[in-house]
Amino acid sequence: MAEKSETRRILLRAVLAMGLASGITMALFGLLGIAREWPAALGVAGAATALLCVRARWPKAGAWLLSCAGAAGLFWLAAMGGLRTLQECAVGLWLHLMEIEPSLSLVSRPFACVAGLILMLACWVAVQESGVPLSLALTSAAAIALWAGGANRFLPWLTPSVAVTLYCMGQDGHERRSRRRLMLTACVIAAAVCLLVPREGITVQPLREAADLIRQQIMDRFFFSESRNVFSLSREGYYPQGETQMGGPATPSEHAVMTVETPKTVYLRAVVKDEYTGRYWRDTISARRYLWDSRQWRDTRAEVFDMQLPEGDEPSGTAAVRVTMDADGVSTLMVPQRIRSLSAGGGLVPYFNQSSEIFVTRDVETGDSYACEALLLRAGDAGIEAAVRRAALAGDEARDEEIAGSYTRLPDHLQEQVFALTREAVGAAQTPYEKAMAIAAWLRQTGTYTLDAPAQDPAKDFVTSFLLEGRRGYCVHFASAMTVMCRAAGLPARYVEGYLAEPGADGVAHVTGMDGHAWRAPCRGTA
Repeated sequence: MAEKSETRRILLRAVLAMGLASGITMALFGLLGIAREWPAALGVAGAATALLCVRARWPKAGAWLLSCAGAAGLFWLAAMGGLRTLQECAVGLWLHLMEIEPSLSLVSRPFACVAGLILMLACWVAVQESGVPLSLALTSAAAIALWAGGANRFLPWLTPSVAVTLYCMGQDGHERRSRRRLMLTACVIAAAVCLLVPREGITVQPLREAADLIRQQIMDRFFFSESRNVFSLSREGYYPQGETQMGGPATPSEHAVMTVETPKTVYLRAVVKDEYTGRYWRDTISARRYLWDSRQWRDTRAEVFDMQLPEGDEPSGTAAVRVTMDADGVSTLMVPQRIRSLSAGGGLVPYFNQSSEIFVTRDVETGDSYACEALLLRAGDAGIEAAVRRAALAGDEARDEEIAGSYTRLPDHLQEQVFALTREAVGAAQTPYEKAMAIAAWLRQTGTYTLDAPAQDPAKDFVTSFLLEGRRGYCVHFASAMTVMCRAAGLPARYVEGYLAEPGADGVAHVTGMDGHAWRAPCRGTA
């Protein structure tokens, strides 16, 4: 009699586990769009249940069978591509959750088998004595997933799971109740609950919003590969002849861009460009993206933003800068070059690239704010020359050669007159810093700043035209000329676009389109 009672108990547990697993499997497979694979999942679940029943009824024989099954599983993982299959299933599920179709359908059969096995093991544990919390948690999680996924039509498929959960709740602590009557009651209540719920139109908004937020955070931090809206001074009217042709009269306006809290004047760089074509500058090294706060890219970030300068290379110390957007913008963040830390709120997820541009996964909007700590350096500041000299002495020779090779390149068509003017501007200067300062001084003394610059002939080199035909222009002209002349003098340099923020006595700068600016960026160990 005792043996029959034990057998009945084990069989009842098997039935409850299968009922719980079948309802959850049907509902979730419907949500995932692979309902056709439900029989395969239940087949694997049934086989697992049979093994567990044998193990519970005849421990020795069951242990031997489970050992054989475990050995077969290990053999499948190690020698038959099981690990790769599991990886493909995980990737397929992830891509499906990211709404990339038809990712999961490509691995639906192995996914169903693996999911069926896992769910069965969880349900077997859930229906044991005092297993009410787990069975309730599994069923509730499945229901929440259906609601959050907008798949209310699959709620009736949860009826078996709800019935098992209700049975377990009624049986818990009441062993003398009639199991048949309790099961019948549970099934009726479960059917009523699931079948009477409208199939469409129910949305638990807080859950939906939480799910959307989690999904967006995951996409932003691990799968951000979407095209971006990148900053250009063309937004401020500095490219009247088009993005691929510098020159012509500029037409910036005083529309509000951002409010900057800073203790001193600061150049807020947006984009850095490394290749000069003769007509315009372009960026060739920013294809790869790095999450700003990832420890994996800490060394890369330190190198790109000169965060590991030799001791004593910070002549002015770091200062806090806060930017608040006064208008909608692009994905690029405006920050000082020698940035040391960044704090972005409002859902902004910052990335950076090799060109030292910092950007987020969406376009910034009015009211967005971010803060940073940075070295606010300007050419001519006290201590800059000594800091440049120390940085040059402490540099990595191989890295310095790589930088020199990348950022001193000039187009072959550049005329000899440009090199002659560069030698004239450099004069007797000896060190890289002295040469850069001499070129800057020469351009200030011999050039005329005006927004009403002459139109540029596309058949001529832009910098050559500026240097040889009057030297009249605005920041784009002077920055391009200085970058080219620095390269002609052997100084690695790049072209930068952004804004110039000049605060008032209250430490606040109201930046407008008129503050759009371009300048030359030095590389480590130069100026």
